[in-house]
Amino acid sequence: MNARIRAIGPGMRRRISSDAGMSLLELLGYVAILAVLVNLTLTLFIGASRLSVLGTTALDRLRMVEDVREGFTETVREARRVVSGVGAYETGPGQLVLELPPDASDGDGRRYAVLGHITSALCLGRLEVAERGGVYEASSYSTYALPIAGVRFEYDSEHPGRVRLVTLQLDAQNAAKTKAPATYRFQASLRGSNPGAATREAP
Repeated sequence: MNARIRAIGPGMRRRISSDAGMSLLELLGYVAILAVLVNLTLTLFIGASRLSVLGTTALDRLRMVEDVREGFTETVREARRVVSGVGAYETGPGQLVLELPPDASDGDGRRYAVLGHITSALCLGRLEVAERGGVYEASSYSTYALPIAGVRFEYDSEHPGRVRLVTLQLDAQNAAKTKAPATYRFQASLRGSNPGAATREAP
């Protein structure tokens, strides 16, 4: 019995010592590997988050640009003609004044739309003016969300009443102030059937 114990004893001691656990050096190695994996995961997460923010910002900007394009195009195509001005607003490089088709509910009244810098806000504005019995009043005012550094209108004729094609150039502010403004150009033609001779409308 004692002989069997002496024969088996060393093997059991070797097996027990090999299963006792990891050494300090192995533990440090595992900790180092784990630290590298955690650091890599955080780096990838932060990078993905930044890309997501940039993608969302770019998509929002494209939507704002598209809103301006649609609004400008629809307003010009709706208009009967370009007029030299209405009230304090004048057609020129910084503003566009259009005569809109009359509203059935206004009777003999006239409607005008003014596009451009309407206020000091750095955005494109659209002001609608109604004329009833010789009295002019603002019926609506709206702005587009796209922040702009400059706006310029170009025309295919020097005479407002002969204008058929209008070009809008926008210098949109960049999110990064160190970058130059992005320039967008849109064109739209009038579909109105009464170009006529344009004169300045005065209240």
